[in-house]
Amino acid sequence: MLFGFTIYPQSSHQTASAINIKYNARPAILTPLLAGKMRRLARNVLPGYKHFTETGERRVPIKSLIKRYKTMPNIEVTYG
Repeated sequence: MLFGFTIYPQSSHQTASAINIKYNARPAILTPLLAGKMRRLARNVLPGYKHFTETGERRVPIKSLIKRYKTMPNIEVTYG
């Protein structure tokens, strides 16, 4: 499994972040079945990084971040 994080500018005052997850499960038949789990994992990771980059605060419970950031990121998971 390989995680990659990208931060890129959207405008002069805004940035966006993305997470790239590449994975291969063993046995291989499980790889497409884990796409939903990877999507949920990414939905929990990105708000944490967003909060950290904006405030510097670490180890904040994900439930409080979900309440704070009402819109969760759109996640695309590819495998193979």
